[in-house]
Amino acid sequence: MTTETEQINKIFEIAKKNQDGFTIDSNFKKVKVKKGYAVSLTNNTDINLWIAIKNILEIKETYFKNRKDIYIGGWYDIDTELFYIDLSVIIKDKKTALKTARIFKQVAIFDFSVMNSIKVL
Repeated sequence: MTTETEQINKIFEIAKKNQDGFTIDSNFKKVKVKKGYAVSLTNNTDINLWIAIKNILEIKETYFKNRKDIYIGGWYDIDTELFYIDLSVIIKDKKTALKTARIFKQVAIFDFSVMNSIKVL
């Protein structure tokens, strides 16, 4: 069993090494998905990446403790100079993914089939 600090440090290291983006499971393993769309359920940024990660872990523990289908994802936004860390689900259908993204006020979803973001209009 790892401590909260160890979990935060592990995700912090993953984030720093994968600034273009990453999606991991609760065991800190890279999600191996060939199709589907990552849709964030949270809007979490902080100038301090460590605090952003801590916030996400608290949300996951409080609301999604035993859920295996909730992932941690992140990426660095060059325009805002902020690192986004979110809890995500993977949805197979693009239409449903876009609808879900709108409900959660997301600006984009991630398409695993082409490894690229799709803007939510």
